[in-house]
Amino acid sequence: MPPDLRRLTRPLAVSLAAAVLAAGCLYTAVRPVTYESRAALAVVPSGGEASVGGTAQAAAATRTYAELLRSDDTLSQAGSPPVRLRVLLKADDRVLALRATGRSKQVLRPALAAIVAIGRRRQAGLGEPWGLRTIQSPTAPIRLGASAPATLGASLLLALLAPLLVLTATGRPSAPREERQALRHETRPRAAAARLERRSWRYPTRM
Repeated sequence: MPPDLRRLTRPLAVSLAAAVLAAGCLYTAVRPVTYESRAALAVVPSGGEASVGGTAQAAAATRTYAELLRSDDTLSQAGSPPVRLRVLLKADDRVLALRATGRSKQVLRPALAAIVAIGRRRQAGLGEPWGLRTIQSPTAPIRLGASAPATLGASLLLALLAPLLVLTATGRPSAPREERQALRHETRPRAAAARLERRSWRYPTRM
């Protein structure tokens, strides 16, 4: 490696580590924080019967209620809260999992509760023999994604590994030119003496 490049290796490694750490701190500062609140509704026979119309009709009613909950009219009657609502169907097609996400921790849980209440109120106008029953009330909002300490810790770890990457990329520093020349001159006489010794052993002279 040229001497000029070897002198730049350490400043380059320090600069790269500082840049990685600064980028991690900036990302932690400007990253939007998102929270999530959850609820679950079960689709059950309205009259309490064990079965109304069979499994196919229950699945159809579940899909209908899923569209009802995430419709614009339901969100408008709930006050058009600044949340993003997802309605997921469970494996048995009779449980609706609600996921409300947003940036306001204080608004999220009341908004999801209002959506559930409006959905249960509007179900009467559908004339379905199946109805909605709350099996999980809206939970307290939880933060999504990595926390700020975890993000800063990962940035610090990457900043510590950055100098190793620079040192590996630049390679092992070579010996100075004077040392290489001295080593070359030192090995030449040894190699010549070794060749002469092999020749004398192969072709012995007569006394």
